[in-house]
Amino acid sequence: MKRILALTTLLSLAASVACAQTVLVTSTQLTDSAGNPYTGAVYFQPTLSNGQPTAYRKGGGGTVMSSPVRVAVSAGVFTVSLPDTTLTYPANICFMLTAPNLAAGYQCLQPHATPSGSGDWCQSGGCNLDNYLPNLSPQLPTTATTSINSLTGAITFAGSGMTQVGNTFTFNGGSGGSIGDSDVVGQTASQSTVNLVGTVPATGKYRISYYANQNAVCATGSVSAVLTFVWMDASSPRTATSIALTLGTSQSSNAGSIQGIIPVYAVAASAITYTSTVTGSCATGGPSSYDAHISVEAVQ
Repeated sequence: MKRILALTTLLSLAASVACAQTVLVTSTQLTDSAGNPYTGAVYFQPTLSNGQPTAYRKGGGGTVMSSPVRVAVSAGVFTVSLPDTTLTYPANICFMLTAPNLAAGYQCLQPHATPSGSGDWCQSGGCNLDNYLPNLSPQLPTTATTSINSLTGAITFAGSGMTQVGNTFTFNGGSGGSIGDSDVVGQTASQSTVNLVGTVPATGKYRISYYANQNAVCATGSVSAVLTFVWMDASSPRTATSIALTLGTSQSSNAGSIQGIIPVYAVAASAITYTSTVTGSCATGGPSSYDAHISVEAVQ
């Protein structure tokens, strides 16, 4: 009898420890910008702070692979159990939230069991995404100046985010706009190095945004594609690789696209490039293909 009680106690303790290493993340109000409740799937991708997908060790031990967690959402409601990021190694990994039909979401969610205060989105009962406040600076409004009084002659201004037509000037606050783009449609094979930015204009912060989707699919067989991005920071060349886009045998609303945003720091006169790698083949039908739309923006 004592042995049974001891075993029961140990099992209860193990279950308590396991629960303490994960956090319940919930939402009841996931919508698009028009307020329409979202139904479909969201993905929680483990990443480093620079947006690069990563494997990690969870609290209590055990390796977790870098593949994203898929969570079903019904009318804006979902529940998922994720690791307490204060207990992972490396500590404080991020979970990038994306939804195929809503494009990019939050870039660095860090569920945690111990709240930092009453305003924290994570409390003792779990983490409520509806209460999450993104750590972003206020965005500058877009304004337009249609005339400049008392000034005559040719007037010219120049600068990032500004356009001029005659004496009408439009100033678009925020980022410096796109400095490199690539669009391919119906790509069937791997791509060698593609220059997104042939020459980085100045050392600083940039943002790579990518979206890739199924174009043609096989009748039978399996084909996938991944994108690899390369840039040079102040120390060394760096790379980041997307999750795999499975081209499959049918168009998928949930898994038929991948998207992401990669913050980078690049030095002047270097290049920002990408390659694609296609693996697998169609047994019948095909060839399968994908579309890819990629841009690079200056954010300093």
